[in-house]
This record gives sequence, C-alpha cells and structure tokens, in this order.
Amino acid sequence: MKIRKHILTILLFVTIILLQANSMLLKNKQSVLELNFRNKVTQDSIDISELSGRISLMYRNDEFEVNKESILTKEDGNSIRLKDIAFDTHIFVVRFSEFSCMNCITSEMKKIAQYEQLNKNMLCLATYSQLHDLLINKKIMGLSNPVYNIPFETFKNSMEKKRMPYYFILDKDYQVRHLFVAEPNNHELTNKYLSFIASLFDSNNSITGRL
Repeated sequence: MKIRKHILTILLFVTIILLQANSMLLKNKQSVLELNFRNKVTQDSIDISELSGRISLMYRNDEFEVNKESILTKEDGNSIRLKDIAFDTHIFVVRFSEFSCMNCITSEMKKIAQYEQLNKNMLCLATYSQLHDLLINKKIMGLSNPVYNIPFETFKNSMEKKRMPYYFILDKDYQVRHLFVAEPNNHELTNKYLSFIASLFDSNNSITGRL
C-alpha cells in the first residue's frame, strides 16, 4: 500500500513538473512571437517612414531653384549657359559631385544604363574642383553621356549637402519635378523611381504628359 502511495506521489510530482515545463515553453513561445511581432512592426514602421520621407522629398520641389542663366563648363573646358542646353520639353537630370560616394555613383549609373529613354534624355551635372578629375571619374563610372561641371552654388537646396547623387526632371520652364535622392541600401525603391521616370518618356523621347 505504501509502495502504491509512493508511486502515485511520484507520478503526481512528475505531472506537476511536466505541466510547469509546458507552461514555461508556452510562455517562451509567446514571448518569442511577441518579440518577432514587435520587430516586424518596428521594421514595417521604419520602411513606411523611409518611403514616406522619400515620397515627401520627391515632391518637395518648391525649395529648389534652377537658374537658366547658370554657367556650365563642358568637357573641353568651354562654357555654356544652362538655357543653351538643347532639350525638348523636359530632361532627366543626374546630379553628383566629387564628394559623392564613388561606388554609389557607379552603381547608380549602371542602373540608369538599363533604361534607354533615360540615357537619351539625361543631363549630367557634376561639381569638381578640377575638370581633369571629373573626366577621369567619368571613365571609371563608365558614363558615355556628356558631363557638365558646375559650381556648388548653382543649385540652392538641401540635397547639395548630401554625399549621394540625386535626380529630378527639369521642365521647359526650368521647374523641378520628381526630385529623388538615390538610396544605396534600397535598390528596389531606386529602381522603381527610375522605371517610373523612364515611363514618362515615349519612344520619341518626349514627355507623355503624366508629369
């Protein structure tokens, strides 16, 4: 009788331990799920915030002044005014400087090269203290389009302080549209932007009217 009682006590003890262990496992699993959920919400919030900020930046064009009388230096060293650059109604502008991340510019140029309409309607504006350095870097970037050198004070906007290249559409009235700062860590967003801009130009290299 005593043996049976001891066995029942042991079984009860084991059952209690198993129930407690199971309870702890469930709590740990719930904690992991809650942590994963919070991390997912946090990451989604960051992604949404970045996208929101980028969309806001793309359409914050009222702070951007473009003077058509601005002086540009051609690759041969001669000067030309911005208003004398021939383009139809709009042109895709790529802006970078000697302070920009070189690998980033090279990467961005490779992305742009995939879009024929962008290459046909692209104006590259750089800022280098030495024109010779610009021409060397142009070869490194594998850029075939002409590049014009301009002073830093040509454009008055906050993007000039960034090390990343940025893009925009310049219309016939020299108004800026669809401003975008390249994202080295968000290739998908940059590619979507470039694809959208490329879609604005038709096969005749003119804007389709969706600006």
